[in-house]
Formats: sequence, structure tokens, C-alpha cells
Amino acid sequence: MPLLRDLPINQKITAVLLGVCGAALVVFTVTLFALQTGAMRAIVTRQVATVGNLAADHAAAAVVTKDTAEIAKLLASLRADKIIISASVLDAAGRVLGTYGPAETNDPPAAGSTQDPESLRLSTPIFWEGRRIGSFELRAQTHILEHTMASSLTTSLAVSLTLSLGVTLLVLRPTGGILTRPIHLLATTANQITREHNYQLRAPKLGEDELGQLADAFNTMLAQVQVRQNELQAAEQRYRQLFERSPLPLWVVATDDQQILAINDEAVVRYGYSREEFLGLKFPELEASPVTPAAQDVPAPRPAGGTVECRHRRKDGTLRVVELTSLAQEFAGRPARLVQAVDVTEQRQAEQALRASEEYFRNVVENLSDGLLLQDATGRVLLGNNRLAELLGWPPVEFAERAAEKFLPAAPHPRRGGERQQYEAELTRADGSRIPVAITTTSLNNKCTGEALGTVAVVTDLTAHKRAESEIAESQSRLIEVSRLAGMAEVATGVLHNVGNVLNSVNVSANLIADRLRQSRLAGLQRTVKLLDQHQGDLGRFFTEEPKGRLIPEYLSKLAWQLESERTELVEELAGLTKNLDHIKEVVAMQQNFARADGVREVISVAVLLEDALRLQEETLVRNRVTVERAYEADVPRVAVEKNKVLEILINLLTNARQAVLEVERPDRRIHLRVAQTPDRKVRVEITDNGVGIAEENRVRIFQHGFTTKKTGHGFGLHSGALAARQMGGSLAVTSPGPGFGATFRLELPVAEAGPAAA
Repeated sequence: MPLLRDLPINQKITAVLLGVCGAALVVFTVTLFALQTGAMRAIVTRQVATVGNLAADHAAAAVVTKDTAEIAKLLASLRADKIIISASVLDAAGRVLGTYGPAETNDPPAAGSTQDPESLRLSTPIFWEGRRIGSFELRAQTHILEHTMASSLTTSLAVSLTLSLGVTLLVLRPTGGILTRPIHLLATTANQITREHNYQLRAPKLGEDELGQLADAFNTMLAQVQVRQNELQAAEQRYRQLFERSPLPLWVVATDDQQILAINDEAVVRYGYSREEFLGLKFPELEASPVTPAAQDVPAPRPAGGTVECRHRRKDGTLRVVELTSLAQEFAGRPARLVQAVDVTEQRQAEQALRASEEYFRNVVENLSDGLLLQDATGRVLLGNNRLAELLGWPPVEFAERAAEKFLPAAPHPRRGGERQQYEAELTRADGSRIPVAITTTSLNNKCTGEALGTVAVVTDLTAHKRAESEIAESQSRLIEVSRLAGMAEVATGVLHNVGNVLNSVNVSANLIADRLRQSRLAGLQRTVKLLDQHQGDLGRFFTEEPKGRLIPEYLSKLAWQLESERTELVEELAGLTKNLDHIKEVVAMQQNFARADGVREVISVAVLLEDALRLQEETLVRNRVTVERAYEADVPRVAVEKNKVLEILINLLTNARQAVLEVERPDRRIHLRVAQTPDRKVRVEITDNGVGIAEENRVRIFQHGFTTKKTGHGFGLHSGALAARQMGGSLAVTSPGPGFGATFRLELPVAEAGPAAA
């Protein structure tokens, strides 16, 4: 049977049928041989018995007469029968009277016949006149007949078996498909499903017999398997999606060797390892040092829902505190565990920070300069700090579980809505003394339900404050006087600052006039006059004959031209000097007007004021090779301002711009002036320089009183300019890209209203 186990079904059926047919023929032949052998033995026995009876009858007379020759002749006649092996004639006493063939034993066989597997012995009594006178002994062989019959039967069996097998094969060839084809198709379908994992295939049904029923059952099973597979695929897809898209790192870890079998994308992102690197690691290799002792056995089984906290090391070396939860499962036929990691680093840090914050809060509360009392919704004291204990003269242990009214006067009950209440009262100390305090209470409420939770009361000792109030009242009058003097000092400072800017120009003009006078050609004129006085009597000859005399007319002509040029320059410088002196008068007058409540406003062009301010700086700008660029828009409306204040602001801004460009070493020292109208009906003046610039931290402080970045500055100009611009309804601002990139100051002034007011 092992030989048939792996054969195809059609070969198995053929082999089984051929075997059954052959076995049947063999059994039939053996049975026939046994039956034929028995029948042959019976025939041989009857034949031998007949021969024995005939021989005994013929030998009776010879036995009586003891005629041995006749007996020998009778025995010799048996030679013709080849089945006769031996024969003997015995008398009544058992003596052998004659024999044929091999001598027999002296023991005669019993009356009748005996038979062994290969021979037949027969004893026939010899009678004479009714008396037994001897016996005739025969021994015949039977195996020759059996061999002959066996050979004949074997030949017949071979022929029959060959014919039977041939007929069986001929019958099975056209009819075997009826049995084997359904099974073959069923096996082919099963193999294809196994190879392709395609459970949509169906086995063909060829009949309504048992094989057809088997095909129906197989197809029904396939349909159920397909449904189950679809469900499993859907469940697997959902599981894979949940696994891959989980916001938490997930691993599948083998239970036996703790090898990582699978990981999701979140684990790759958070830990920095690639999938190949993860799959080459064992899970304990991710651990740094355990937070809890049980963390060493992360993949080991534990109760469902149990967590273990440990430290995991990322690929970049950073440590994270994680809580691990594992669940037993099977993966790829191996026992495994699904391990989930929850990063609690921030939570642990927050807990530590919370504990530190609580400790810090407790220290702050205990070291507050004011007393603090916390009561619950029923009015019982939950907490009182050390300062409150000092104010009351009570030990802190006395606060616990006591009513707040015992310590604070008119302590309000908690109210809804987080209300806050402030009031002053006198606090009664433990020794009976009373001190003035300010009490601020804030009710604490549940944000969801609005339920009152308690009240916080802050108690401030007003003893020093009350004492200071009287001192403040006394010094208030002095402060008013000091404020007035400070205002006057600020006005004087502004005057000095602005007058100083103009005096620089006055000083330059005065020095220039002095230099011109020192270098004047009047000395040459005096020498010429002396020469003429020496030749006063012969001037005609002197002018015509003397070489020096002939040069005097040309010299006087050139001298007149140079003196006229010097006079023109001096007149211009004196005009500028006069204008600067007038500006000093205007500044003084402006500061005097500034002291009054209201100033006189004029309707004027900003461009005109800017040019006036520029002229005051012109000589200094030219001397320092500072280029001034102008960009004045046309049709810019006039403004209604106090002229002197605006001029003061513009002079200050131009001075700052000039100083800014002189502080950097660059060949292109440039100041750009722009006048334009803004959408909100204001006129904007922009003064941009490419000087030192302004740092970010200084841009918000540059207009503060007394703030300056200059070594010799005093911080008054921009402060007073910003105040003056604000008083006129405008503004002064600054922008700068940073140190080394210059700055832009923007002065905005209101446009003059049309009508009589503007006029």
C-alpha cells in the first residue's frame, strides 16, 4: 500500500482493479487446483483400487499353487501403468511371493488404502473359495499427476489473468474518466486554490452522484471560506490600519527570544530607527535604565491592562520615559506580544514641575509681604500664611478649621462669578491692639458649574501707608513747586538745546567773517596809497615812465574787483548771521509762547519750513560733504501749526541725521528728505539717513526724556519734539533696519482746514 499512496487517483483505481481481478483469478485458480487435485486423487485411488482388485483376482490361483512365475508375470504386467511405483503379493502369513519395484517394508498396510503427500498405498485381500489366502500390495505415485495438472492450471491462469487485465484496461480507458475526472478536477481546483489563494474558484460538477455531492459540498465550503477570508482580510486590514496609523509606537515582539517582528510608522518616526534597523533589534535593546524593577521584563506576560514604566533610548541618544502595555497574540505562527509605548516624559516633567511649582507656591505664599487667608465655601479657614500670623499675633495652627470671621472683620461669604471685593478695615490682634489693613477678597468658583469653592483674602498692612499719607500731604505742596521748577528747567533745557544748534551756525559765520577780514586786500591798497604819496609831484611821469607806476592802474582795477567780491561774501554771511540771530529770537519767543496754554498757529507749507531748517544746517552739511536729496510731492496741502515748534523739530531731526552719517566711515554720506500727503489727511515729512542706525531695543526708548545714545547728548531734543508734535495734533516716529543701516524719522502734521479758521 505505501507504493500506491503517492500515485494519481486514476492509476490507483487501475492498480486496485487490476489487483482485485488478479487476486480473484489467483483465488479461483488455487481453489480449482485444490478441487482438481482432490478429484484427481479420488480418480487415481479408484483406478489403483480397480487395478488392485483385478490383480488380486488374477493372483488368487497362483497364490494357492504358489506359482511364483505366474505371480512375477502378473506383476510384470503392471509396468505399463506409470503411476504404479511398486507391487507385492503376500500369502496369508505375510510372506512375499513376488514383488515389483522397490521392496516394501515388512509392515503391510492396513486393509484399504493410505495416502501421503506424494504416494498412495493400497492393500487388496486375495480370497479363494471365500477364504483369505493373501494380499496384493500396491504403491502408486500421485505427484506426477499433480505437477501436470498444476502446470496446466498455471498456464490457464496466466492466460486468463492476461486476458482479464487486458479487458480491464480496455474497459477502464473509456469509462475510467467517469470515476477519476471529477476527482481529478476537484484535486486540480484545490491545488490551484492552494497556489493562488483564490477562493473565488469553484470545482466543476459533472453529475449528481456522490462525487457531484462532494463537489457541491466543496464549493459550499469554498464560499464559506471566501466569506470568512473576506472577513479576515477586512479584519486584518482594519488591524493593519490601526497598527500602522496608531498615534502611539507599536511593536510585535516574539515571546521566546524578544526579537522585534513588526513595527508601525509612529515607532519609526519617534525613535529614529529605520524598519530594517528595528527588525534587527531585540526589544530590551531599546531600554536604557529601568524606572521600575519590573521594566526589565517588558515582553513577558503580565495581567491585561498592566503597564510598566521604563526609559527608552532613541537612535540620537535622547532618553524618553515611556509606559509600556503588552497584549499576547500570535504573529506568523509564533507566540508574540503586541507592545504599545506611551511617551510620558512631558507628563513626568510636568509632574515634577507641578511639585516644584507647588513647593514654590507654598514658599511664595509663606514669604508674601501681605497676609493671605484661604477659606472654603462654608467659611472655614484652610490656609493662613506666616505674614497673616504675624499681623494677627496668632500662631498658624490656630487658623485650621476656624471660621474666617474670627480673624478678619466683615469677611464676605463666597459668591458666584469670581467676584472681587476690596475694602479697608481695622484688624484686631491677639493682644487687643488694632492696625489698619486693606483686604482684597476674590471668590473661587467651578468654571463648569459656577459653584462657589471658596475665597482668597489678601490682607495688606496699611500702618506705614497711613503714616506716609500724612507725609505725602505735607510734601504735596513742595512737589507742586518742584514740578513747576522742573517744567521751567525743561523749557530752559529746550531753549539751550535749540539755541545751541543755531549758535553753532552763528559761530561758523563769525569765524568765516573774521577769516575774510584777516585775509583782506586792504593792506595792498595802503601800500599803493603810500607809493602814490611819494610821487605826488610827478604822478604823470610816474604813471608813464616808472615800471611800478605803469602797473598801478591794472592793480587797482583787480583790487577793486576782489574787494567787491569780499564785500558780497561778507554781506551774505552777515545776512545768514542775522537770520540765525532772528531764529534765536524766534526760539526764545517760541519757548515763551510754549509756556502759555495755547500757541498761535499759522497756515504754512511744510516744504518751506523744511528748507528754512535746511538752510540753517547748509554750511555744516557742505563742509562735511553730506549729500541732501529732496523728494517733495506736488500739491501737498499746507498745515496749521505753530511755526517755531515745527522749525525746532525739523532742525533737531536734521542735526541728528547729520551726526548719524558722520559717525560712520563711508564715502556716500546721504540724507533724503521727502514730503507727502497721507491717506488720513496729514502731511508727512520723512528724514532718512544712511548713518549708524538704531538698535531694536533703543527704538522704543529713543523718545523718553533723558535717553540718548550719544556720548555728549542729553536726551531732551527728541522728547520735546515728540511732545510738541503731539500737542499740534501730529506725531513723531522712527524706524530703522538696525545698526549700520540708517534710520528714518517721520513727522506727521494735520492738514489745515479750509475756511476762515485756516486763514
